[in-house]
Amino acid sequence: MRHTWFIRSILLTTLLASFYPLNPYLPVVHAAASLELYGTFHAMGVIVAIGAADDPDSDASARVEYRTGGAAYRAGFPLTRTSSTRFVGSLFWLTPGTTYDVRVTFADPDGGPLNGTTISGAAATRAEIAIPAPSHAYYASPTGSGSACTVLAPCALSYALNQAQAGDAVILRGGVYYEGEFDLPRSGSAGAPIVIRGYSGETAILDGGDPATFAWTAQGGGVYRTTVNVADPHLVTANGVRLMPYVTLSDLQNLVWGVPGFYASGTTVYVRLAGDADPNAATMVVSRYNHAFYVEQNHIYFVNLTFRHYCQGEYAKAIYLNNASDNLVQDCTFAINDLGIGIKYA
Repeated sequence: MRHTWFIRSILLTTLLASFYPLNPYLPVVHAAASLELYGTFHAMGVIVAIGAADDPDSDASARVEYRTGGAAYRAGFPLTRTSSTRFVGSLFWLTPGTTYDVRVTFADPDGGPLNGTTISGAAATRAEIAIPAPSHAYYASPTGSGSACTVLAPCALSYALNQAQAGDAVILRGGVYYEGEFDLPRSGSAGAPIVIRGYSGETAILDGGDPATFAWTAQGGGVYRTTVNVADPHLVTANGVRLMPYVTLSDLQNLVWGVPGFYASGTTVYVRLAGDADPNAATMVVSRYNHAFYVEQNHIYFVNLTFRHYCQGEYAKAIYLNNASDNLVQDCTFAINDLGIGIKYA
């Protein structure tokens, strides 16, 4: 009888152990996920980090939802996994200057600590930028001179740029400014930017091409040569059509790419046009400037300007923002540049 009771007690102990942990005071393991949100004007970046042990086989997924105020949550695009511990994604078509609640829900087919876990946060999109009325306006024109810088007596663009202080505006009258490589002397400030803009109702064009008329000499085989004023142009156009840059003169002579083009060696430029046409009878543009504006300052606004033909030398671009912040480019046109806007160390 005693033997039977002993066997039953062992069976009961084994059965209970299968339903209860050996140590009922051990903590329940939860996922250690975190959420980062970065709002722009009409979008928001979403970054989620999880612990290395949360999903070791990397088969979990993350679903993102968002809302404003007390509205119902809306589904966003599923987050993309970029590493074993990181999901990323974006929310789109948001309203500027608005706070959004964001929540991310995980699903793990293994039923690990991530499964069913939800993390949430809130962030705002950026408000639309308001351009304040200037404290003082300096007017420039392509043929401007002197120091008056008024609407009726505009000054040179370089002079106006050097005069402008925080809160001022440099206003470009219509016309073509064959200028470039301006290094701005100072920053604006929060609420008082320096605004560089086109005159209302007129078209101000900053042009990186050389306005000179070049004489082209026939070299035979449809190839023509000229000497330009600045070495290493990356752009040649004929009657508004950009020509293909060839790697060697031989390639150009043989039209290895099958299309009209040019080859530049220092200040010597060779071209071969469609049908071996004479470039002296065409409107030719050769780039002269690498960039229009080099900006290492803050709170500089470019508004209602046209930029074209900034294609000289390496890494050419119309506007170069280098280690600069809180700058604005609005209602501007970029036509036939190597790059419109370059941003570095933002």
